[in-house]
Parts: sequence; structure tokens; C-alpha cells
Amino acid sequence: MTDDGPHASGVQLAGPAAAFASLVRSVATDLLEARDELNRLDGVAGDGDLGLTVTTAARALIELAPTLAELEEADAIRRCGTELARRAPSTGGTLLAFAFMAAGKAGVDPGAPPVERAAGYLDAAAGTIAERGRVSPGDRTLLDALRPAADAVRAAADAAADIASAARDAAQAADDGARATASMDAKVGRAGWLAERAAGSEDAGARLIAIAAAAVARRLAAAAIAIAIRRAPASSLPAARSASQPARPTLASIEAVARAPSPAARAASRAALAPSAPASAAARTASAAGRRASSIVRSPGVTLPRSAIERAAASR
Repeated sequence: MTDDGPHASGVQLAGPAAAFASLVRSVATDLLEARDELNRLDGVAGDGDLGLTVTTAARALIELAPTLAELEEADAIRRCGTELARRAPSTGGTLLAFAFMAAGKAGVDPGAPPVERAAGYLDAAAGTIAERGRVSPGDRTLLDALRPAADAVRAAADAAADIASAARDAAQAADDGARATASMDAKVGRAGWLAERAAGSEDAGARLIAIAAAAVARRLAAAAIAIAIRRAPASSLPAARSASQPARPTLASIEAVARAPSPAARAASRAALAPSAPASAAARTASAAGRRASSIVRSPGVTLPRSAIERAAASR
């Protein structure tokens, strides 16, 4: 859901459908790694198989992803829904399929800014989960993470924020929502009649949404930083700190900016990357873009993947 143009705010992934395909791959890959955690959470008061369902769904989406770039954005989103309905026809898989299909049919203006489009898709997804699942926020379901994430993106759209910042806010909201389910009384499904067992544990579906939101935020943050590196004039990149280092930011130093755990540590990391000589206007712009991008990676669970930055640094 990022594209060319002034609304992209430096985060550009070739085009709307290609960007969505990339996000699908990123999210699906992260969900594969979360299988055991999701099974554990679901096993507290459920069947303990959500991780297995998600694994099936994730593999299906990874296989589907290459074809999504050839579609219009809304069609690509809807296609994910039909594939989930076919390949992961469990209760949870079916609800997510409905969410994708509703998002794709939401009538979102394809010419709107990326954040505005994302807000429309997420609002439609959350609405159909509430309607078809007959749940409301506070019922201890995946809606308790999805609805806050959708609201966060809507607020970002109203504030004219860029898509990567919106994703960061959505990841934070989803994580907060998932954590909050641990103190909620279960009212629906098997957890509803095993409420005492569910008490004190996060809802597995809500954590699923939080993991997905964090994966999106990681992808967009990595893209923003990679683009800032590619756009920076080679002469403006920091001088090597030792004769053995290349005359450009190393992967470790770039990752340190994104992963530093505190504002002070992040400032120190950025200082290590600062050019020692006066920079041109283009270099200052690229540096500012890099700083903005690095600030995106501050939400729980949002750590920067190596691949996008590795490609960007290698292209210098």
C-alpha cells in the first residue's frame, strides 16, 4: 500500500500491488516463525492449533504473492481472501478470508494517498470481523488488536502522516490491544466457556494480528531506510572509521540506529553515522529521511530485517 508520488513520503515499493505483494510475503514469513507461540496461546483455552492454521495460510499466501503484483491493489487484497477461504477453511481462517474480501470490496479510492487507502481497507476488515464474528471490542478476540490498529491508521491519515509512521502506530496499537486481552473476560467461542483457564493469557487471535502488524512496520521501515541510503550521494556518506571499513555505513551501524533500545542509544548510533564534512542539500535531505525512518522502528517486536538494508548498501 505504498506507491510513487508525493504521498509516498520516501517509502516506495514499485507500485501499489507490488508493494502489497511484498508486504504479504513479509507478513507470511513472520507468521511461519510464530507458529509455536500461537499454538501455545491458543492451547490455553482453545484447540491449540491456531499456529498450524496460520502456517497453512502463510504458505498459501507466499505461493500466491508473485501473482499479486500483476493485479490492481483492491483485486490483490480480495484474491488473498479467496485463497485463504480455499486453503485455510477453519473458523479463524474463514474470518480472516472474509476480512480480506471485505477490504478488497470496500470501494477505496485507488488514487488516494497510501495511508488513506490503508485506513479504508483496515476499517472494512475490522467491520466485517465484528459483524460476521458477532464480536465487539472487549470480547477478547482478534478484534481487540485489529480495531485499535485500524483506528491508529485512520488517525495517521487524518494527520497526513507517511505510511511507514502509520504502520509503526498500528503495530503499537495492535500490540497494546493484544496485551490488554490478558485482563479481559472471554465471552465467545471455546474460551467463553473456559473463561477461568483463559484468564491472564493473551488471546491468540489478537497476538496474531499484532505479529502481522509488526511485520508490516518492519518492512516499511526497512524500505524507508534503504531508499534513504540509495538516494544519498556517495560523497555524502560517512567516512570510514577505520582503514578496514568501506567508506559507507556498515550494515551493523545502520541496524544499530533502528534497533537501539533507548533514545540516548539511538542518538549515539546516529552520531556514529553522521558525515564528518559539511553535507550538500541533497545529502541533508537523505540524512533526514534516514533519521525519520530509523525512528519508525520503536514499536514492540519491530526489529529491522537485514535483507533490505543489505541490498541497499550493496548497491552503493
